Amino acid sequence: MLATALPFVIAMGLGLVVGALVGLLIGQLLPGRERPGRRTQPAAGRAVPAAGGRWITARYAGICRSCGAPIAVGDHVLHRPRRTICAACG
Repeated sequence: MLATALPFVIAMGLGLVVGALVGLLIGQLLPGRERPGRRTQPAAGRAVPAAGGRWITARYAGICRSCGAPIAVGDHVLHRPRRTICAACG
């Protein structure tokens, strides 16, 4: 009885190993996912402020809420909800 079951056990084990290897290969090739242990740096090398917000490129002209300086289209600004701050104040 053991002699007849041995080929099936070997085939199942081999299928398990091949399936695991294919799964790992596909997992490595999928883009857009964070790998554990890797840290990404903020855009343009700027630190992320503790109070929140993010650095963006201004799409519209405006003024800095902190100092009142004009913000032109294309300037790097710190954007927070209902508040835009120029690069000099950020």
